Amino acid sequence: MSTLKNFKQMKNFGIVAIAAMLIFASCHQNPEFKKDEKTEPKKEETKESPEAQVPNRQGIFSQVINVSNIEFDEIKFEAWAKADLTDNNRFQFWVRVDSINSSKPLFFDNMYQRPITENEWKQYTIMGKVGENAQQVVFGGMLFGIGKTWVDDIKIYVRKGDTEWIQLEVKNSSFEKVKSDNKAESWGAFGNYYAFTVDNSNAKDGTNSYLIDGQPKPKHVYNAVPVNERKAIRLPLPDTKGTMTVEMAMATRRSVRSYADKAFTKKDVSQILWAAYGVSDSTKYKGYKLKTAPSAGALYPFEVYLVVNNVKGLEKGVYRYKPANHTITMEIKGNISVDLTDASWGQDMIEHAPINIVWTAVFERTTKKYGKRGRERYVCMDLGHSGQNVYLQATALGMGTCAIGAFADDTVSEIMNIPVEEEILYIMPVGWLK
Repeated sequence: MSTLKNFKQMKNFGIVAIAAMLIFASCHQNPEFKKDEKTEPKKEETKESPEAQVPNRQGIFSQVINVSNIEFDEIKFEAWAKADLTDNNRFQFWVRVDSINSSKPLFFDNMYQRPITENEWKQYTIMGKVGENAQQVVFGGMLFGIGKTWVDDIKIYVRKGDTEWIQLEVKNSSFEKVKSDNKAESWGAFGNYYAFTVDNSNAKDGTNSYLIDGQPKPKHVYNAVPVNERKAIRLPLPDTKGTMTVEMAMATRRSVRSYADKAFTKKDVSQILWAAYGVSDSTKYKGYKLKTAPSAGALYPFEVYLVVNNVKGLEKGVYRYKPANHTITMEIKGNISVDLTDASWGQDMIEHAPINIVWTAVFERTTKKYGKRGRERYVCMDLGHSGQNVYLQATALGMGTCAIGAFADDTVSEIMNIPVEEEILYIMPVGWLK
């Protein structure tokens, strides 16, 4: 499942490493590394809490330093910044120290409780104790929402015990080295609707600073298909015999985040949707036709949507799957993949996959019988069954997929025009293996 990639796998730094920070960037500082409660009192959660107000869009820049040959137990990060932001938009520096032996970070701080919003140059510090066997330091900054932030003169120091601080080499720390496209050398950056450039008119020291410019998201117009104009499209019958055994599919199943540039057919769509939630027995049980995935009490709480990006014979748009008749009905006409990617913290496999399968839950279908346990346990179990079916079916067909749970629920629901009684749970892009 993508909450995103394990940092231990990121030997070669690039955009993937930046994307991997997206989850951490949106969360509180790791509790294991929080400041002393005595000096930084815990704030009570309210309807106006910072977490509720922080924009779900992020632009992130970063760099990595290999420290596997250095022994240290303390780190200090210093950098200058100024921000031109309004409303709840904010900027934060972040530092993460990864371990040689574990995917668990030895240190992580993203300034969640102390965001940068001041419109004047000021130096900011991140400092803390670090566990043993450090492998790399990953660091940078992130802008939430729209507005501008300038950054300059980034420095990192480490030490062991009470010894003198050792300054690590931060490449292009003052952003004086500029590429031909006005990007900063040695820095990676990621974010839809963000520009990362070198600014020679607003530097703290030297000639240049680094400008992160969060631009307003363009308004995409989606054409909701009127209810009386929605026509069911019957899909080809699914196959119930394949060329790969279940054992082989389980042995070779992997989460795949990059796909070949190749369209799906209606037959491909049919097979994936049937595996996800199709009818496998026409006999009705308590009013429901039994499906490929088990469900507590055969109550089947999910609605399954198909987001079409590249399917022969189907327009781009959002379709609702009707398992009983094995049909799909277009509810939104147009390409929503860019906005869906943006709402999913920039995970661009959503944009590039031929299709995305989206699950929503009508919890009441299950809770009316099982109460609280239905919501907290049985629906979750049902979702896992259905999602694994898609993984195994995709593997058997030479496709790949990756289950995504990291997204802004309300934004995705708005983009897809999900009814209020449904709650968004899961997105799975599916595409051909490269």
